This record gives sequence, structure tokens and C-alpha cells, in this order.
Amino acid sequence: MSTFHEELLRHAEPVWKVVREHQFLAETAAGTIPREIFVRWMQQDYLFVREAIPFLAVLLARAPAALRRPLGEALAALSRELELFERLAREHQVALEGVSMLPTCHAYVQFLLATAYGRSFPEAFTVLYAAEKAYLDAWTWVKEKQQATSPWQAFIEQWT
Repeated sequence: MSTFHEELLRHAEPVWKVVREHQFLAETAAGTIPREIFVRWMQQDYLFVREAIPFLAVLLARAPAALRRPLGEALAALSRELELFERLAREHQVALEGVSMLPTCHAYVQFLLATAYGRSFPEAFTVLYAAEKAYLDAWTWVKEKQQATSPWQAFIEQWT
């Protein structure tokens, strides 16, 4: 018998496949992604991770006792991710400060915060689960498909 989330994932598989095999990920895996495209993603994802910290903090404040420690550890993990972005930005001469959020990133961050504050804890936690699962599955797919070490390998390793 499948668990509830396994059943949902099974029904969402066609959409999940499109997410997993997006052109950005395929080009990253193939080593053909243009630098400017990856840099734009890097800048936007840095802003996303930075703004995900308040989302996670709200979840932590609303969480049942049994989930507080893992959510606290997730907050610390986001801080380490920011450090990874900052290190790789220095190594690749990528500006992270002074970059504006593009509309899609901004809308998603607003969705996260609205969900954290305005919806039930189970709904907000489901959003967190979906985001983390998407990253894991997408970057695992990249790692499985890649044929050579990428200049962005640290990101691939981070999320697999």
C-alpha cells in the first residue's frame, strides 16, 4: 500500500518529469549551459535561499515539538547554502549583492511567505517538502546524466 505522498507523486509524475528534465537542468548535465544562464540562476537562487530563511523560521515557530529540531537543522543548512553560493560567486566572479529578484522568484517567495503565515502548518510543511523534493530529484537527475565534472559541481553535490 502506498503512502499518501507516494500516491500524490505518482499522479504528478508527468509534471514532475517535465520539472526534472527542464532545459536548464539538461544543459547543466551536458555541460553546455551558457555561463550567463547559469549565473542568472545562481543569483536568483541565492536570493530565493536567502528569503527562504524567514519562511522556514515561521514554520519552525508553528511546528509541533517533534519537528522543531529538524526544522532548526534545516535553517542552519540554509545558512550553509548561502555560504556555498557566496564562495562560488567569489570563485566565478559572480555578483550576488545588488541583484534584483526577477518576477518569478519574487512571486514564489511571496507564495512561500503567504503560505507560512496564512495557511495551516500541514499545508506550509507540504510546500517545504515539495520544494526540497524538487531540488533533490532535479539535481540527482543532473548528476546521473552528467558526463564530465561541471564548473558548478559543488551545486550538484549540494543537492544530491
